[in-house]
Amino acid sequence: RGDVTHPEPMLSLSKTVTLDDVDTFTAALGDTVIVEPKMDGLAVRAEYRHGRLTLVASRGDGRTGDNVTAAATTITGLPARLHRPVTVEVRGEVYMTDADFAEANNNRVDAGEPGYANPRNAVAGALRRETATYTTPMSFAAYDLSGADATQDSYPARMAYAETLGLGTALSLARTTIA
Repeated sequence: RGDVTHPEPMLSLSKTVTLDDVDTFTAALGDTVIVEPKMDGLAVRAEYRHGRLTLVASRGDGRTGDNVTAAATTITGLPARLHRPVTVEVRGEVYMTDADFAEANNNRVDAGEPGYANPRNAVAGALRRETATYTTPMSFAAYDLSGADATQDSYPARMAYAETLGLGTALSLARTTIA
């Protein structure tokens, strides 16, 4: 496994456990801080060429990951074709909503297999599965967009642009959850 080399490493996020850690971190950022939900799933990198999804690779060890394109064709928020014929790289998280997890478990049990232990393991297993005898609903939230056709200067502008392309984002999820 690990058959895809990432052009730039996919680093993991650091964790904080105290409010003092959060205060120290946000103070170092300056005036503007954007807070969005963190999905617990599998980090992936997706490549679109002229608006068509050509590759989805797992984070793996950060330098290389698995090609999971075949299993990623039905993920909500990660369309096979963008709304515009652009060439971009998208990094984000494949995750399961509570409803996705319940449906995935029902489908898995109906197929004669044991239920999933948790949504994170379910996503990882479903994306790496060679053959599927049941459906596993999953969702995607972008947290970065880059490439020649993604020239927006700010994070909010990149995520707004991602949404116009038809991609799911954590910011859009936050807006619908809070509203």
